[in-house]
Amino acid sequence: MVAAALLVVGVSTEDSQSETGKAVHDETAEATGSDKATELAAGSESGDDAGADEPVAAEPEPDHDEEERLLGVDVESPAAVTAAVIVSLGLAVGLWLRNRRWLAIVSVGVGVVFAVFDIAEIRHQLEESHTGIAALAAVVATAHLAAAVTAGLSASAAGPP
Repeated sequence: MVAAALLVVGVSTEDSQSETGKAVHDETAEATGSDKATELAAGSESGDDAGADEPVAAEPEPDHDEEERLLGVDVESPAAVTAAVIVSLGLAVGLWLRNRRWLAIVSVGVGVVFAVFDIAEIRHQLEESHTGIAALAAVVATAHLAAAVTAGLSASAAGPP
């Protein structure tokens, strides 16, 4: 349950940081565009025609609207986050109320799969230089692995399948 809560916190934090970064990027692009227009106007007024016939190369901008995908899954969509939380909570409650071997084995698998996504997220966040979110993702990965280990121990002591 802790991992589910931290997942929600991490996604929310990343969303707020990406929106802030996008706003700063948009403001910078607007300022840069107006500066270039001023430079072009100043160049034409001074009679400086050097390079006037050359097209101005537009700088490629990263696509900020493209949804982030890890291993082919849009991990930041509200549906994916909601599904992950519901699955996590459902398995935890199921194991708490009915200690069945098959449920423990499913929990091990889900914990490992979630940890793989968390590790991919750590790598992504480190590439983006978001060390705080990467550290949070590492805590979530550890929690998912701990849940998988605990569910594995529960599977060996669980009741009938």
